[in-house]
Order: sequence, then C-alpha cells, then structure tokens
Amino acid sequence: MGILGKEEERTYSTQRTCSKCGREAPPLEPRLFSFNSPHGACPSCDGLGVLRRPSSRLVVSDPTLSIRDGCLAVTR
Repeated sequence: MGILGKEEERTYSTQRTCSKCGREAPPLEPRLFSFNSPHGACPSCDGLGVLRRPSSRLVVSDPTLSIRDGCLAVTR
C-alpha cells in the first residue's frame, strides 16, 4: 500500500539500467563498497564527503583594504 492507502505498481529488474533515465550502473563489486578503495568514490570529493576549496575568509584578512594595501593574509 502506498500513500493514502492506494496500491502502487513497482517494477523490479535484473538490469543495471534505470528505466526512467537510462543511466547504467557498473557491475557490483566488493571494492565499490570499501572505504579504503577509490573505486566507486565520488569523483568530485574523492569519497571524502566534503569539497576542498579555498575559503575567502582565510585568504582575505581585512576585506576593507585593497590588495595593494594588504588585504591578503599571506605569511612571509
């Protein structure tokens, strides 16, 4: 039973392809589920769950200054 007691039709398949969008999944292998393996990891974050990007608040020490006046937080 689905929402409001109505029956829902569900389709099951042995294919590794989405019937709606046609996207194909790779064959399942144990390494796809291992946190020690890069296989199957997100290509954007390399499986870390966060994206490493520079933070403007860490780079700019004083936003009221220009670059020439020393707004950047650089160590010499």
